[in-house]
Amino acid sequence: MTGNLNVGRCVVVRGLLAQDIGGLGTPRIFVEQRQASLDRCYGEGKYQVFLQRERPPPAPSFSLWRKGEFDPAQVSSAKEYPAALLVFRTSDLPIEEGSGNFRRILIGTSLAATAAFCNIIAAAVGSLNGERSDALLNKSVEEVTYSPMLGVAVTRLDPDGVVPVGAGLLLMLIVQGFGRGKAAEKNGAKIRGGYFIPSSSLGTVGRTWSISGLSPSRKTEVDVALAGSYAGFATALLLCFAGVLRGDASDGLIVLEVTRLPLLLAQLLGDSFPEDAVQTVLSLSSGEAAAPVPAKVTVDPLLLSGSLAVTTQAVQLLPLRGFDGHLLARFLFGPRPLQLLELCTGVLLLLGAVERLGPNANATVCSTALFAWAARFFASRENPMPPREDFDDEPSASPAEAAAAALALAAAGAILIPGHLPALLDIGS
Repeated sequence: MTGNLNVGRCVVVRGLLAQDIGGLGTPRIFVEQRQASLDRCYGEGKYQVFLQRERPPPAPSFSLWRKGEFDPAQVSSAKEYPAALLVFRTSDLPIEEGSGNFRRILIGTSLAATAAFCNIIAAAVGSLNGERSDALLNKSVEEVTYSPMLGVAVTRLDPDGVVPVGAGLLLMLIVQGFGRGKAAEKNGAKIRGGYFIPSSSLGTVGRTWSISGLSPSRKTEVDVALAGSYAGFATALLLCFAGVLRGDASDGLIVLEVTRLPLLLAQLLGDSFPEDAVQTVLSLSSGEAAAPVPAKVTVDPLLLSGSLAVTTQAVQLLPLRGFDGHLLARFLFGPRPLQLLELCTGVLLLLGAVERLGPNANATVCSTALFAWAARFFASRENPMPPREDFDDEPSASPAEAAAAALALAAAGAILIPGHLPALLDIGS
């Protein structure tokens, strides 16, 4: 490292860091060694060391991004990277330790709301089976329980039969949190649990999370995101598999609009999306088209739970700030391409929310993703500090993690693709 710059109560040492730093070990070990030296000289925990890569500024032309605050100190080569070693007083850093009472109340409230939305079908059936039984006068159970928001109806009053829907979603949240915790523990960190995000159409959109204290590295965050994503997908697929194995055990208890299933799952089950998202029946008497009726299929409660869990996990892998997909996309493509990818994703979600992405795009899922984006964005503001080092997050240095991240993002994209590609020529009409 060469040169130094004092900025208030922060010392910045800028220069070049070799890609292979030899006897110094990995960049994380390099940071830990510098931290140990400061602890010996000034007392343990009084100062904190950060090692950050200086990214090249945008080209001097029209750009969506502002020029970086730091310019590279020297021209990097294939074996060296521009770097900045930063030293802060620990007391100056906005490090969140533990949870205040207000935050605990918010987390508890979000958990209660999530549990309620996950079990909304069971609650509706239980209500009809009790105090609101008069709502069934001159109407079938399917008519009364049909929800345009969920695209679901039940054919008989069986509260116990629909409980697996909510139980499966809550199980996914538990397994996902367990996977993240194990990955963080493996990297010498600890997960700080966040807020649960309820959804009126999916039951839940997961839970926010962050590294307790200072994150050791970006690679740690990537490992935690991958562990949570694959744990969620594994739980969702097991629920789907269990629902398929049960076969006719539900005896037609739940009927679901086919376009509410992920396209790939519907095809695997032998169902197909209608051409215009509805099935139109011609009246023999008048020859005119009758009112459109959404196509419905019978699903097992566990299969419905797994389908919702699969979609929920795919939404969490969108490349939006605060989502697991944002961390994985940054790892694969870098920070600047990620900004454009996030912008494009946001535009597509807005178009989907106003039903401009084709007839089979689920507007409620797009709206749910936008709501989750806002919730996770504000939750991420609780932890404004970057990781202590970001040199070990290159895909070339971690090919296994890169392949796992690419597979997760590809799976999420395939799951969220609607029945037909958007008619771009009709967007402006």
